[in-house]
Amino acid sequence: MSKQIAAIPLADIARAGMVEAKGRSIAQVQADEGCDYILNSYFYNMATGRPVGHLKINGGVLAWASWSCWGLTWDVGNDLRMVVIPASGGRNWVSGVELLTPGKGPGAKLAYDGAYGGKRGRSAVLLAGDKLVLYCSGDGSGDAKTPEGLRDELAEIGRQYAASKDLRALGLDSGGSSQCRFPGGSISSARRVAGYFCVWMRSDKYKVTPLQGLNIRSGPGVHFRKVGGYTCGTLVTVFETKSGWGRTAKGWVSMAYLANA
Repeated sequence: MSKQIAAIPLADIARAGMVEAKGRSIAQVQADEGCDYILNSYFYNMATGRPVGHLKINGGVLAWASWSCWGLTWDVGNDLRMVVIPASGGRNWVSGVELLTPGKGPGAKLAYDGAYGGKRGRSAVLLAGDKLVLYCSGDGSGDAKTPEGLRDELAEIGRQYAASKDLRALGLDSGGSSQCRFPGGSISSARRVAGYFCVWMRSDKYKVTPLQGLNIRSGPGVHFRKVGGYTCGTLVTVFETKSGWGRTAKGWVSMAYLANA
């Protein structure tokens, strides 16, 4: 697939963090850090690898600009928000391209550097009600978008969860840099970027109770195809829940057939 979209309940996030790549691929960073979601993030100087704009990781400022802007900020992870940084920022923040804010809705003129323009693969974050939406599309694919097209698509996605006036979206490093690894799929790029936005989910242990075992499905519902099964007594970790279904490392299972371990 040339596009990946993940809608994550904020309440289910254990931790979020910006991670410097330090020469590692996205797969290596995910393996090293153990995060559930990973997306290329901040803008950087391609000659030096140093971040540009505003970037703060765990209280340490890695990049500082003379201007203020809308940016993504948080202390732990389930408190993610978009505010004007650096003035209102928390322990972590990152700047990007302002796509949806109180002063910019669908149809508003966007402000961005010419290098960000054109029809390209895109990486972005959207805050919509109680959801964090991570977005990634492949460069040179049918899902490549202009910044305005990305903004409009994010607004459409966000309206599933919140009113238009409450949507906040930030464009991240894009084009040939766009890459992600989500539980539902990934977007690949040969480019080694400077850093990634990572999300770790809360996880709870359960035991499979039916004697005949439990079907694993590709999505949260009986209409999704079967992709495997767990035998009775198997201990499984549930990373998130949705409409009575839980996502495990192998797929989705009905929570009705799980007991707290």
